[in-house]
Amino acid sequence: GSKEVEVTDQVTEKDGTYVLKAQWEKEQYVLKFDANGGVSHGLTDKEVEYGTAISGIISGIQARQNPTKAGYIFDGWARSDKTTAVGDLTMPAENYTLYAKWKVDTSKYVVSFDTKGGSKIGDQAYPTSATAYAELQTPTRSGYTFDGWFYEAEGADPVEKTNGSKVGVQGDHTLVAHWTPKEGTKYNVEYYVKTEEGYKKVNEATLSRTGRTEESVAMKDTDIQALIKGVYGLTENYWYNPDNANNIKAGKITGSPTFALKLYYERFFKIEATTNT
Repeated sequence: GSKEVEVTDQVTEKDGTYVLKAQWEKEQYVLKFDANGGVSHGLTDKEVEYGTAISGIISGIQARQNPTKAGYIFDGWARSDKTTAVGDLTMPAENYTLYAKWKVDTSKYVVSFDTKGGSKIGDQAYPTSATAYAELQTPTRSGYTFDGWFYEAEGADPVEKTNGSKVGVQGDHTLVAHWTPKEGTKYNVEYYVKTEEGYKKVNEATLSRTGRTEESVAMKDTDIQALIKGVYGLTENYWYNPDNANNIKAGKITGSPTFALKLYYERFFKIEATTNT
């Protein structure tokens, strides 16, 4: 928790001997703050000197910097076990993380959102008296069109929910995103050649196509290009190896990441034979 610094004190004893006194300086470590499922509001890590009372650091945090979590009330900071209050904890001789503590806000219920692969949408808290949805956000998903939010009660057909429509249940529940695959989603045909360092992608040879997201596609016979010396800057001749385990000859178009069919080529080896006559 401390480091030795330059000697600054020198004491001369009566017998003429010298005594050097080492000076010590306390190390500083990083104190981190984890919102523990909540949302942070500008609270940054702090460098804290070893042995400092952490409660004093916390007391200096402005209320507006405390994290928030839909349906919960912030209940202070906890030690690394996420439950024990900070109390008399002092800064250890290592970086340390505090975790936000939460207690359920019984005056509200929480609506969560399952985007089914789309962008994340945060939970929303509603007063227990609320009977209608408000400010439902729209997620995004590459390669798909958003069809709306649906409440899916067990044993019942999904019911679409929009701003102002009646809540599925006045209690914690989840709305589920529905999507339709888009037309015109891009996919590629990529080419790889064998080099001394392994297989290398020939970027200039890549073919781009489009189709419907989730549509099954496969390579065509015409996709087998002649990758020979002088083409795409290649310095050697190559042949397509249909038995290469790395080949991806078929698959389904995806919105993200971009799906790619992959064809792997081997080098031609020049063999010179001589005969004795």
